[in-house]
Amino acid sequence: EGLAEFLPRESFSLFLNGDPPPACDLVHVLDPWPLQNGHSRMLATVYDLIPLLFPKKHLDPFWSRSKTAREYQGYCELLQKADRLIAISHHTKIDLMKILGISADKIQVIYPGFDPQFQPVTNPELLREIRAKYHLPDLFVLDVGSCDYRKNIHRLIEAFARFRIRSR
Repeated sequence: EGLAEFLPRESFSLFLNGDPPPACDLVHVLDPWPLQNGHSRMLATVYDLIPLLFPKKHLDPFWSRSKTAREYQGYCELLQKADRLIAISHHTKIDLMKILGISADKIQVIYPGFDPQFQPVTNPELLREIRAKYHLPDLFVLDVGSCDYRKNIHRLIEAFARFRIRSR
């Protein structure tokens, strides 16, 4: 729906079917899905290659509800053909080079940013109001990530519990 505001309707439907609109000078791929891209320069942002590192968990149809191995293979081939890649970490760049054999000079590491509005609250009155509104204790951990097993949330909880015990 969001893309429809920026692309003509016929281009939008072509894009969803896997073909970029004919007038594209550059296609920027953000998500692991194959895109037929025979006539446009391509830039792709790569977050990780987790499905290749843990295929049983992410590509086996019995375990995974996400992309199939064939779809992900198409994505990997697309990455290998891309003109340039953005890796969100140095580790992802290393994985791209080791696992997919992509040359280091095609990969630029650009770390994800954040909106400047997300800063620690320094106004004590505002902090008191927020704590009261959401019934928050003085110490708490806020995690805005997913609960995926590889995010190691249980270690975060253990560490916080140890911190609380030691700080008493």
